[in-house]
Amino acid sequence: MAEFLLLFLMPFQRCTERFECNESNTEIDYVFFTYDTLYNHLDDVEAKLKSETGIGALSCAPFMLSTMKKMQDTLSKYYSRTEIQTVYIDAMILNPHTKLVIAEESSWSDINVDEYRAASRRRFVEEYDNKRLMDVDSNPSTIQQPAAKRPRTSLANDSAYREALLNRSSKRRRNDFDRYIEIPNDPDIVNSLSWWHENQCNYPTLARIARDTLSVPASGSTVE
Repeated sequence: MAEFLLLFLMPFQRCTERFECNESNTEIDYVFFTYDTLYNHLDDVEAKLKSETGIGALSCAPFMLSTMKKMQDTLSKYYSRTEIQTVYIDAMILNPHTKLVIAEESSWSDINVDEYRAASRRRFVEEYDNKRLMDVDSNPSTIQQPAAKRPRTSLANDSAYREALLNRSSKRRRNDFDRYIEIPNDPDIVNSLSWWHENQCNYPTLARIARDTLSVPASGSTVE
């Protein structure tokens, strides 16, 4: 029974230690992968406890099955907090090692990954890419000025008109997000933060959202 409890609880211990943020990498980009591992682990153990051999023959098997139901409820409570499609999804996509490879898992077969990708791209365009274009447009010193300035028209001063132009330009050109998504995953990447530090010149605007997202602690357990 002691051996069973040790092996059963080990993945949860590793999860806790991994996300305590005691290391240089916060690893918020691996939250979904960890939850997927824990759910699969509980399913496997539950199936073995229901068998008549192995751990299913232990006298504690019925008690463990009832206890696991409470564990699954607790895990689901924490997992539900990832339903807000912001930092967790963005962090996973911004990991060049994995991106959306988790969609290939059978446990994600009922999830529309295209919606996650589209939502992440929309946040990038609205909160980073469009703002960058507006900053350049509102600050002439950031771009090379022509020798003779043309007078600004009334349409140029119209906020709705300018917003429409920004949206149109962001759709027509291949922005950082589109170019990043197109590159293949690199399984040799160890630290996504290091990769973004080295490639920020190639994806300058997307590197800003990577900086803001990947630096978020995956857990507050260290403080507690």
